[in-house]
Order: sequence, then structure tokens, then C-alpha cells
Amino acid sequence: MGSCSQDDADVAPLTPMHQMYNESANLTKVQMDSISNFCTKFSGYINQHPQSQQDEYFDPTIQNIRAAAALHGYDIKVTTVTTGITINDEWDGEIFITF
Repeated sequence: MGSCSQDDADVAPLTPMHQMYNESANLTKVQMDSISNFCTKFSGYINQHPQSQQDEYFDPTIQNIRAAAALHGYDIKVTTVTTGITINDEWDGEIFITF
């Protein structure tokens, strides 16, 4: 008789969006350039996999990015016309990352 271990069944590999979410959870501990680099990586993935915007981890990842950027005085915007992330700083101007 074969058996399936419950522990093995519960351990599933992380999806790319889940990995992005996990990485975004630590953004409040890094400098703005690292947040910007993550935004570039995240938007590149979203651009290549637009269906990932429907993933359960998409919105929480955006929320983590917003929270981290706000600590540095930046405003993150996600638009519906052109999907992307805008990093806006009164002194440095605006960076818009599309996906």
C-alpha cells in the first residue's frame, strides 16, 4: 500500500508572483534605489506575464511597494489607462514604470 505524506502534499513551489510578494514585504527595510530596482523587476515580469495582474499576490505586492516608497517621501500610482507604477518625488521629478 502506498501512502502520500500530508506534509509533502502541503508544500507547493512558490509561484513567481508569490516570490515577488515575499520580496516586496522587505522593501520597508531598504533604500529608495532598491525599491526602484524592485519596481523595474516587478514591472518587467508583469509586462511579460500580463495575466499575473489577476494573481492573488498582485495587489498585496503593490501595497507593499507603496508603503515602502512612502517611507522615503515617494508616491506610487497605478493607473488604469497605462498600467504601471509612478514614483513621484517633488525634488527628483517623476519616474513612470509601465507594465
